[in-house]
Amino acid sequence: MWKIINGTTPSPRRTTSEENQDHYGHTTIGDTCLIVAADGAGSQPNSKEGAQYAVEQALKLFETTYHDGGATTENITAFLQNIYDNFHYNYNANVKQYATTIALAIVTPKRWVAAAVGDSFIVVDDTLEYFYTSDDSGEYVNETVFLSAPTLNPAIKHGNSPRFVAAATDGLKNVSVENGTPYLGFWEGIRKMNDSEQLEQLFEQMREQYRLTDDTTIVCAKAGRPA
Repeated sequence: MWKIINGTTPSPRRTTSEENQDHYGHTTIGDTCLIVAADGAGSQPNSKEGAQYAVEQALKLFETTYHDGGATTENITAFLQNIYDNFHYNYNANVKQYATTIALAIVTPKRWVAAAVGDSFIVVDDTLEYFYTSDDSGEYVNETVFLSAPTLNPAIKHGNSPRFVAAATDGLKNVSVENGTPYLGFWEGIRKMNDSEQLEQLFEQMREQYRLTDDTTIVCAKAGRPA
């Protein structure tokens, strides 16, 4: 039912010894799919681990508990709260050192629901209309919110009959989104890709053109047969 296209590339600014701090994942149970992307905060020493843990928790909790709840706001709210609670319990007093954003979507043939904490984001092609979901409303202007924050206040949206859903980290924003509106041409090109190799080729092209300035990740679910 869902064909997955995904990939990640480190920032061109990184040295060979520096690691990509993005992490992503996906899983499908029956006709219900989860996609998730996370971006560790570059200012924190353990953020790569935090991003990985957040994604792993999302996949685990979805498979054990939340895949039966459907693409509803109630289900994704409880789901994200569980991820948040486990994140804070696991890292406790050191939670800020593991700061990460997270964006995730639950997708079924008839409905989708998406949530974001921080500046990782979701784009949905819903019968030719695109939606953008992101929470980058920190305490100060242009301050990113992280999963390590003392309270959880995600951005959540939902809709019907998705053909294409993508979760991405903020490294892609400057080439794919402007003022909260996705560039339709860019995302239509992503939607038409047949496999992840084509996405990797696009990443390489954008790196050569110096269009990427941060770690960049996309994981997409498109309606159709799996590869």
